[in-house]
Amino acid sequence: MTAQTSSLLAAVLLVMPLCDLAAQERQINLEGARVRVSAPAAGVEQLICRAAAPRPDALVLDCGTRFVVPLGSVRKLEISQGYKSRTLEGGLVGLAAGLVLAVTLTDDFAGGAVAAGTGTLFGLTIGATIRGERWQTVRLDLLRLGVAHDAVHLSFSASHLF
Repeated sequence: MTAQTSSLLAAVLLVMPLCDLAAQERQINLEGARVRVSAPAAGVEQLICRAAAPRPDALVLDCGTRFVVPLGSVRKLEISQGYKSRTLEGGLVGLAAGLVLAVTLTDDFAGGAVAAGTGTLFGLTIGATIRGERWQTVRLDLLRLGVAHDAVHLSFSASHLF
Protein backbone atom coordinates (compact mmCIF):
# COMPACT_ATOMS: atom_id res chain seq x y z
CA MET A 1 0.00 0.00 0.00
CA THR A 2 1.48 3.33 -1.01
CA ALA A 3 1.49 6.49 1.06
CA GLN A 4 -0.94 8.13 -1.36
CA THR A 5 -3.43 5.26 -1.07
CA SER A 6 -3.23 5.18 2.71
CA SER A 7 -3.77 8.97 2.86
CA LEU A 8 -6.85 8.65 0.65
CA LEU A 9 -8.17 5.78 2.77
CA ALA A 10 -7.65 7.79 5.97
CA ALA A 11 -9.48 10.80 4.48
CA VAL A 12 -12.45 8.63 3.44
CA LEU A 13 -12.64 7.04 6.88
CA LEU A 14 -12.62 10.46 8.54
CA VAL A 15 -15.43 11.81 6.33
CA MET A 16 -17.73 8.76 6.48
CA PRO A 17 -19.17 9.48 9.97
CA LEU A 18 -20.12 12.98 8.81
CA CYS A 19 -22.01 11.53 5.84
CA ASP A 20 -23.92 9.21 8.16
CA LEU A 21 -24.90 12.11 10.41
CA ALA A 22 -26.15 14.15 7.47
CA ALA A 23 -28.15 11.21 6.17
CA GLN A 24 -29.75 10.65 9.57
CA GLU A 25 -30.78 14.29 10.06
CA ARG A 26 -34.55 14.46 10.42
CA GLN A 27 -36.56 17.06 8.59
CA ILE A 28 -39.83 18.45 9.92
CA ASN A 29 -42.40 19.64 7.42
CA LEU A 30 -44.68 22.11 9.14
CA GLU A 31 -46.36 23.48 6.04
CA GLY A 32 -50.13 23.61 6.51
CA ALA A 33 -49.97 22.43 10.14
CA ARG A 34 -51.72 24.33 12.92
CA VAL A 35 -48.91 25.53 15.19
CA ARG A 36 -48.56 27.41 18.46
CA VAL A 37 -45.45 29.59 18.60
CA SER A 38 -43.82 31.50 21.43
CA ALA A 39 -41.05 33.92 20.41
CA PRO A 40 -40.84 36.81 22.91
CA ALA A 41 -37.75 38.33 21.27
CA ALA A 42 -39.75 38.74 18.05
CA GLY A 43 -42.76 40.21 19.87
CA VAL A 44 -44.78 36.97 19.77
CA GLU A 45 -45.89 35.84 23.24
CA GLN A 46 -48.14 33.08 21.93
CA LEU A 47 -49.54 32.85 18.43
CA ILE A 48 -51.72 30.10 16.96
CA CYS A 49 -51.70 29.99 13.15
CA ARG A 50 -51.11 27.74 10.16
CA ALA A 51 -47.51 27.29 9.08
CA ALA A 52 -46.95 28.52 5.52
CA ALA A 53 -44.17 27.77 3.03
CA PRO A 54 -40.99 26.81 4.90
CA ARG A 55 -37.84 28.93 4.97
CA PRO A 56 -34.48 27.74 6.29
CA ASP A 57 -34.03 30.70 8.64
CA ALA A 58 -37.57 31.48 9.78
CA LEU A 59 -41.08 30.21 10.42
CA VAL A 60 -43.61 31.72 8.05
CA LEU A 61 -47.04 31.80 9.66
CA ASP A 62 -50.37 32.47 7.98
CA CYS A 63 -52.84 34.08 10.39
CA GLY A 64 -54.85 35.91 7.79
CA THR A 65 -51.73 38.01 7.32
CA ARG A 66 -48.24 36.55 7.06
CA PHE A 67 -45.83 36.66 9.98
CA VAL A 68 -42.16 35.80 9.61
CA VAL A 69 -40.58 34.68 12.88
CA PRO A 70 -36.79 34.10 12.88
CA LEU A 71 -35.91 30.62 14.14
CA GLY A 72 -33.38 32.03 16.58
CA SER A 73 -36.14 33.85 18.46
CA VAL A 74 -38.47 30.84 18.80
CA ARG A 75 -38.62 29.64 22.42
CA LYS A 76 -41.41 27.08 22.04
CA LEU A 77 -43.11 25.48 19.05
CA GLU A 78 -46.02 23.05 19.22
CA ILE A 79 -48.06 21.24 16.56
CA SER A 80 -51.77 20.62 17.03
CA GLN A 81 -52.74 16.97 17.33
CA GLY A 82 -56.45 17.70 17.03
CA TYR A 83 -59.24 18.02 19.57
CA LYS A 84 -60.30 15.62 22.29
CA SER A 85 -63.49 15.61 24.34
CA ARG A 86 -63.34 15.44 28.13
CA THR A 87 -66.11 12.83 28.53
CA LEU A 88 -64.22 10.48 30.86
CA GLU A 89 -62.92 13.29 33.07
CA GLY A 90 -66.42 14.78 33.31
CA GLY A 91 -67.91 11.42 34.23
CA LEU A 92 -65.36 10.90 37.00
CA VAL A 93 -65.93 14.39 38.42
CA GLY A 94 -69.69 13.86 38.26
CA LEU A 95 -69.38 10.48 39.99
CA ALA A 96 -67.26 12.01 42.75
CA ALA A 97 -69.74 14.87 43.22
CA GLY A 98 -72.64 12.41 43.27
CA LEU A 99 -70.92 10.24 45.88
CA VAL A 100 -70.23 13.28 48.08
CA LEU A 101 -73.90 14.27 47.86
CA ALA A 102 -74.98 10.71 48.53
CA VAL A 103 -72.87 10.47 51.69
CA THR A 104 -73.94 13.86 53.04
CA LEU A 105 -77.65 13.85 52.12
CA THR A 106 -78.91 10.28 52.35
CA ASP A 107 -78.59 7.29 54.62
CA ASP A 108 -79.94 4.55 52.36
CA PHE A 109 -78.13 2.73 49.56
CA ALA A 110 -80.81 3.37 46.89
CA GLY A 111 -80.68 7.15 47.40
CA GLY A 112 -76.90 7.08 47.28
CA ALA A 113 -76.88 5.06 44.05
CA VAL A 114 -79.35 7.48 42.44
CA ALA A 115 -77.24 10.50 43.47
CA ALA A 116 -74.02 8.88 42.21
CA GLY A 117 -75.66 7.82 38.93
CA THR A 118 -77.20 11.24 38.37
CA GLY A 119 -73.89 12.96 39.06
CA THR A 120 -72.12 10.62 36.65
CA LEU A 121 -74.65 11.28 33.86
CA PHE A 122 -74.38 15.04 34.33
CA GLY A 123 -70.58 14.81 34.34
CA LEU A 124 -70.50 12.66 31.20
CA THR A 125 -72.80 15.08 29.38
CA ILE A 126 -70.83 18.16 30.38
CA GLY A 127 -67.49 16.46 29.65
CA ALA A 128 -68.67 15.43 26.17
CA THR A 129 -69.39 19.05 25.28
CA ILE A 130 -66.00 20.35 26.48
CA ARG A 131 -63.27 19.81 23.92
CA GLY A 132 -59.61 20.63 24.37
CA GLU A 133 -56.90 20.87 21.74
CA ARG A 134 -53.93 18.53 22.15
CA TRP A 135 -50.44 19.89 21.38
CA GLN A 136 -47.13 18.14 20.70
CA THR A 137 -43.92 20.07 21.41
CA VAL A 138 -41.40 20.16 18.56
CA ARG A 139 -37.73 19.83 19.49
CA LEU A 140 -36.24 23.15 18.46
CA ASP A 141 -32.82 21.67 17.65
CA LEU A 142 -34.46 19.98 14.66
CA LEU A 143 -35.23 23.42 13.21
CA ARG A 144 -31.96 25.23 13.79
CA LEU A 145 -29.96 24.22 10.71
CA GLY A 146 -31.13 24.86 7.19
CA VAL A 147 -30.03 24.73 3.59
CA ALA A 148 -31.91 26.48 0.80
CA HIS A 149 -31.18 26.63 -2.89
CA ASP A 150 -32.66 27.68 -6.17
CA ALA A 151 -31.27 27.81 -9.70
CA VAL A 152 -28.80 30.58 -8.84
CA HIS A 153 -28.27 30.70 -5.07
CA LEU A 154 -27.24 28.33 -2.32
CA SER A 155 -27.64 29.49 1.25
CA PHE A 156 -26.88 27.95 4.61
CA SER A 157 -28.32 29.14 7.87
CA ALA A 158 -27.84 28.20 11.47
CA SER A 159 -29.13 29.65 14.68
CA HIS A 160 -28.23 28.94 18.26
CA LEU A 161 -30.36 29.58 21.32
CA PHE A 162 -28.43 31.11 24.24
